[in-house]
Amino acid sequence: MPKKQNKRVFFAVNLPLELKKKILETFLEKLPEELNIVKAINLHITLYFLGYWPEEAIAEARDKLADFNFPRFEVKISKIGHFSSRVLWLGITKGSSELIALHSKLCKVLDLPFDNRFHPHITLARNRSLNYKRFREIVDELSKIKFEERFSVKSFELMESKLRSSGAEYKQLFSVKLVD
Repeated sequence: MPKKQNKRVFFAVNLPLELKKKILETFLEKLPEELNIVKAINLHITLYFLGYWPEEAIAEARDKLADFNFPRFEVKISKIGHFSSRVLWLGITKGSSELIALHSKLCKVLDLPFDNRFHPHITLARNRSLNYKRFREIVDELSKIKFEERFSVKSFELMESKLRSSGAEYKQLFSVKLVD
């Protein structure tokens, strides 16, 4: 019998399809090929990257989250930023404290260490080769674009990430609904 492999998993708030399309048209299509650009279909807000987990741990997490009680909330996205010229992101200007509280509650329920560096954002691209000056020019140009979108967070998902040469492929393993 073949040995079961662990799955590379993370919890995320997935964005509505219409919002993914707007981000694609507004930002992703304008980025240079030198950046490792996130596919529009993969845009999300990571709540917690778990790494490689066995099926049993995934099933246990699903069971522990069955009665998860956290209210729905609204998120507003409207600013461009970066982490040390390595990651280009779209920022959360409303709903950030709720996302941090959701991250915290998820940590408590699943007995995970709270990440003090947790900074809710939507990764647009990763920089592997551009120098600091060129990367900053891109950030400055994108910062001039007026962009403000809102959406309601009604759930979060456990996602599997399969790394491929063409980029990561994500698959939803289960969803946790937030309460009205």
